[in-house]
Amino acid sequence: GSGVSSVSDKSGSNNFVTQSTRANQPAYSTINRHLTFNGTTTTLPLNTPEFVTNRNFTFFFVERRAANKSFNYLIGGTGSSTNGNLHVGYQSNNPFVGFYSNDFSGSSVGATLGITRIFKFNLTPTGRTIFLNGTLNATNATADRLLGNAGLAIGGGPLGIYQGDILEVLC
Repeated sequence: GSGVSSVSDKSGSNNFVTQSTRANQPAYSTINRHLTFNGTTTTLPLNTPEFVTNRNFTFFFVERRAANKSFNYLIGGTGSSTNGNLHVGYQSNNPFVGFYSNDFSGSSVGATLGITRIFKFNLTPTGRTIFLNGTLNATNATADRLLGNAGLAIGGGPLGIYQGDILEVLC
């Protein structure tokens, strides 16, 4: 498919993504209607990376993982301070959510690849949860909020770039 340079926010919140560097643009499949991230360079940076800072939030990703590599993040930033960099996705075969030095890992999904999943992450006043296809995968009582979030991009960031297909993102 052809490279995608921007995606508009359909919610009206003006949280759009753009990627001007052609080599870093994910490919779009018009047949299957998804974005393919290559796991090495493709990301879509958000214009407002702070929109999840200091608040409760939920992310939904409809995704199909193509690799069980160590750091395979659906979304990630560039910060390096505690609670200062959101990264959500997989570490090897485990669903994972990190706020940089305040990380949370779920139960292994095994080395299963090519399976379409709904990956949901919640941060509420009582803690954090990860759901896969509607089933609770992990929970903990840490309710620390994200304090900063520079460089947030769909497809990950310097800590790990996603390898697979993303069909939908909701926040």
